[in-house]
Amino acid sequence: MARQKSRFKIRIIVAIVLLAIAGAAWWLIANRPLPPIAEIAMARERLSLARAAHANIYMPADFREASAMYDSANSAWKAENERFFLNRKYDRTLEFARLSAQKSEQLEKKSRDYSYDLKTTLKKRISNLRNQSAYFDNHFSDLPLDKEVRHSFQSAVISLSEAETAYKAANYLLCHEKTKLAADDIDFIYTQTRNTLEDYFANFSVWIERNNEAIRQSKTTGDYVLVMSKFQKKCFVYHRGEQVNELEIELGKNWIGDKRHRGDKATPEGKYKVTKKKSGKQTKYYKALLIDFPNNDDRKRFEAEKKNGTLPRHADIGGLIEIHGGGGRGIDWTDGCVALTNENMDWLYTRTKTGTPIYIIGSLVPLEKLVEW
Repeated sequence: MARQKSRFKIRIIVAIVLLAIAGAAWWLIANRPLPPIAEIAMARERLSLARAAHANIYMPADFREASAMYDSANSAWKAENERFFLNRKYDRTLEFARLSAQKSEQLEKKSRDYSYDLKTTLKKRISNLRNQSAYFDNHFSDLPLDKEVRHSFQSAVISLSEAETAYKAANYLLCHEKTKLAADDIDFIYTQTRNTLEDYFANFSVWIERNNEAIRQSKTTGDYVLVMSKFQKKCFVYHRGEQVNELEIELGKNWIGDKRHRGDKATPEGKYKVTKKKSGKQTKYYKALLIDFPNNDDRKRFEAEKKNGTLPRHADIGGLIEIHGGGGRGIDWTDGCVALTNENMDWLYTRTKTGTPIYIIGSLVPLEKLVEW
């Protein structure tokens, strides 16, 4: 009997001990350090929302910082998980997660504000670029600019059209990229065009003096004198010191600058005179006035260029430059001659003779009055 009681007591004690151990274990498990799962999930969500608002593009440095904080939270969590569960501390994990979430929330708001501002900015930028493109097309499309400039202009037109499409689709990032491409191309074409024209108009004072000389010559001799102004596409006719007519002209395809060699499709500049009047089968352009190109000045310039290497040795100076009919096409199309309509050619033909002076110049109007940059 006593032995049974002893066994019962032992069982009771064992049960109590086991219960105590189980209770302690339960308490330890229940009170173990828990990872901040909710905070990490919140940080991940905030970071995702910031990315959706394009913070990674608008504010890349700040977004990288928020991402680094989130990564640090996960790294700290992983490091604590490798320790004995009772020794785990998630203070750093929690801190990084909260900092990441806070930073991401701020970035999301800033990005959405930036997106709104960008929308307004892009609308103005597109309008400005469209105006610049239209101005260039209206004022410079007939200039003999090089292929690179014309290619850049076409690229600008395409990029601008794509920017407008992206804007309508609320794709402001793509719109921003396309407007930047268009702006770069437009800046390039304006810079190149401006440099070309400023170099060309460096001779403006010479052109004015030649025009004045033509007027004086017509007054002194009482004869007709012609002044061809390339930029204005006009033939000014002077007689006895007065302008008596103003005729539309068309030029060589590459009319900016002087004629340098055969085949360059440039109309020469300088002082010339009529050497022969042609009509009927003598010319394929209705009527024509042959001029004395190349004259002595042209030959000197040509030989100097060949000597200094700016022209190849096999280059030829060319010739057979005329003022002829067949014009009225609305474009510059000749190989270097000056074209008039047949009607205007009739008027001019009856008032000129062998020896009639002809001055071919760049412009009678200064560059600053012709274009606005």
